[in-house]
Amino acid sequence: MSSKKSATGNIFFGGRLREARKALKVRLVDLSEKIGVGHSFLSQVERGDKSLSLEKLMLLTETLEIDYHWLLTGKGEMFRETADTVQADGLSEEERKLVNSHRHLAPVEQAKVTGYIEGLESSHERPR
Repeated sequence: MSSKKSATGNIFFGGRLREARKALKVRLVDLSEKIGVGHSFLSQVERGDKSLSLEKLMLLTETLEIDYHWLLTGKGEMFRETADTVQADGLSEEERKLVNSHRHLAPVEQAKVTGYIEGLESSHERPR
C-alpha cells in the first residue's frame, strides 16, 4: 500500500489515512498510541513504506470512526455512520459536519467552541 499518487492521480491508502487523521486533528503520536504501534512506524505506513496488520487496520478504522472501504479503496464516504453521527433532518451537510467535528474535540476544546458560539448568540440578541 502506498501513499503516493497513481498515474491517474488517485491517492492510495497511506495518503487517505493521513487525510483522515488530519481532518480529525489527531496527532500521529496519539493515534499510534491508541492502536499500539510506534509513531515512526505509523508515519512509514502513511508514506506507503510499511503496512498494517488486519487487526491494526480494523482498530485504526474504529478509533478514527472512518469507513474501512473508503480507507482501502478511496470509494464512498470517509466517515462511517455511527451511533454518535448526527442523523437529524433539517441540518445542512455543513452543519452536520460541524456537529460531528465538535464531537471529536477534547472536552476542553468543546467547551471553548460552545462558549464562543454562546457569546456570538448573546451579542446578536435584540432587547425586547
